[in-house]
Amino acid sequence: MEKIKLVEKERNLRDARVSLVKLTEAGAVIYQDAFASCELGAESLTKALTKKQLDTFLELIKALQ
Repeated sequence: MEKIKLVEKERNLRDARVSLVKLTEAGAVIYQDAFASCELGAESLTKALTKKQLDTFLELIKALQ
């Protein structure tokens, strides 16, 4: 991801053995687009569920963690 300029390394001034990684502007745009797509997909999949079904679904997902 560093090669395609989605993330960049930031040196840690206190410890040379540690590097921090942060999103570039391009990486942030791609992240935001992907997040929006996931939200739309989740809405699409769950819009037909009742409140009770959605609660059950969320409980099952939590149990898988």
